This record gives sequence, structure tokens and C-alpha cells, in this order.
Amino acid sequence: MPRLMIERFDPPTSRRAARVRSWAGESAGDQLGGRRVWCASASPGGRDQARALEGRLRAGGGIDAASLDVDAEAWLRDLARQLEALLSHLPATPLGVAQRAGCAEAAAAAERSVADDVRAGDLVVVHDGAAALGAQALRARGAHVVWCIDSAAGPASVDALHRYTGEVDAYISSRVRRGPTGQLLRQVVALMPGADLLAAKQVYGPHPADMLGWRSALADVVADDRDEHVGGRRHVRPAVAAR
Repeated sequence: MPRLMIERFDPPTSRRAARVRSWAGESAGDQLGGRRVWCASASPGGRDQARALEGRLRAGGGIDAASLDVDAEAWLRDLARQLEALLSHLPATPLGVAQRAGCAEAAAAAERSVADDVRAGDLVVVHDGAAALGAQALRARGAHVVWCIDSAAGPASVDALHRYTGEVDAYISSRVRRGPTGQLLRQVVALMPGADLLAAKQVYGPHPADMLGWRSALADVVADDRDEHVGGRRHVRPAVAAR
């Protein structure tokens, strides 16, 4: 059973809450420093989400974020639409022989054409199933791969692509809702199968300009990724904020 780690960040209305949020942001910045966060997509819907996340990450400062558009030829665009329907619980038939062959071809194409700019240690957040097909090629370059999925996507739909996306380091989803007393709550949840960890971030208060939940979750992925464990984990700050 995965370990569960929940972090709650209250509105910065007290010195302690402000200190905890500041420490968490600095800790995430330490872990993500020197890396680029790529927001990758191959479909129109995924591209909109990727560029929105890139803009929000960059707006907070201190994180190098950029878009990564997977070159989608006509056949891949059709496949991307089918995968989107599958992952969104829209009316969609299971992957047939032709679709499975298309997934294998897309994975091979990604290995040949993955952007030369992606470096070892970078993070690639993929926003659709077609972009996730390049996970193995990206991992071969030493990058961390995070698949941003809708919280409503069922495990069966994700499992349908596991043969081609099994190298993904983490699955991450987010949503905004009202808390018990009506306050705004942003939840970011990251499932890291390799580390056997489910990390949930609960950020209370107005929409955080610095995307604290996302930054903290992405930093956790880097810290707990299996390739970063060689020689010990990299925790540059203590595990709790100073009082």
C-alpha cells in the first residue's frame, strides 16, 4: 500500500502560517533549481493546459518553465483524440489493433524526435496520452516524467496505456473546491508508484500566485524519484519548517 503524505498550507494570516508557506516555497525552489520544467502536449486540449501551467509556474518566479510541443502528424492527432476520449470517459471504444500499433509507432517516433533541449534532471509534465507515449524516450535522457491526468480518469483508462507509458515517474492531478468553512482550497495530488508514495498538498486561501501546491508536489517527485536515490536523497532543507 502506498505511503500517504498530506501537507496543509493555511492562509498566511499568522506568522507561523506565513513561515511554513515561505519555507515550503524555498524548499521546492532548492529542489527544482537548475532544472527546466517542460509542459508537454500533443493535442489541442493538452496544449491549452500545458501553456496555462507553464504561465502559472513562470509567474511565481524562480522556476524555469517552457512548453514542449510534440510534433503531431495527422495520424497522431487522430490517435490523440481517441486517447483523450478514453481518458476523459467520453464515448470511446477500447484500443484496437490499429490503435495499439499507433501507440507503439508514436513511442518509437518520440524516441527519434524528442527535443534535444531536454536535459538530464529536467521535469517533463505531459498533459495528454499522446505526449505520455514519449515517456520512455524522455526517461532515457535522464528526465523525470510526470503525467497530469484529470482526477476523474479511471485506473482502467490509464492502465490501457501502461504498456507504452510505464516509465512515467508520477501521476498528478489538481482541483479547486471550497473547504469546510467556505474557504478556497486547492488540492494537488501526486502518485509516485516507484517510490510507493501518494503526496497530497492542500493549499488554503486565495489562488496562490506562486502555485505552491504544484511546486511542492513537483519537488517531491524529484526528491523521491528512484534515479535520485543513488548516493542518498537530496534534502537540502530540514523536513519541517523552523519554529
